Amino acid sequence: MKPEELTQGEIGSNQYLAYRIRSALNPTEIFGISTYSEEQFQEAIGVLAKAYRDYDLKFFRDQADGLKKLHQSDPVTSLDPRFFFLRAYSFLYRTKNPVKKRKKEKTLPTWPETILLAKRIWVVKRILQSIPDLPLPRYEPDLEEKIRREIDLLVEPNWFRIARPFGLKFSKAKPQLKRKNK
Repeated sequence: MKPEELTQGEIGSNQYLAYRIRSALNPTEIFGISTYSEEQFQEAIGVLAKAYRDYDLKFFRDQADGLKKLHQSDPVTSLDPRFFFLRAYSFLYRTKNPVKKRKKEKTLPTWPETILLAKRIWVVKRILQSIPDLPLPRYEPDLEEKIRREIDLLVEPNWFRIARPFGLKFSKAKPQLKRKNK
């Protein structure tokens, strides 16, 4: 599974078509530049116009199904741990491999640091009700304490099951010395 399939759906699915039409009609702007072209906008309008002309009820039922799946897989509204895991992995990978270094030997994130960051993003999302920007800032002491408590209360998902479909690779974590309790 490709990471973008998590939010866009598989090519040819109802979710993917709903994503394409929604994105063409409501393009996201990055630095003032639309992510979709006029051609894609006209294509989406054409698909909708044809469905209306042909009284294509199946198309609209499929769109309703696709929009429902699209909404459920929206990282802003979902609490699916896969989103937070992929966001953590992507961020760690980018910070360990700046643009100049990517052409050479790549440094991979470690399993423990990815899980720790994923949990922290997940909890901050739950508390603040919005996906935080990365790198995560240091919050006020009261909020930091609340974040630590919430991390301890999280239901631990099977992180291996979450990572397996994406085929992510990790570097070996440095061994830590075990402390003896006295």
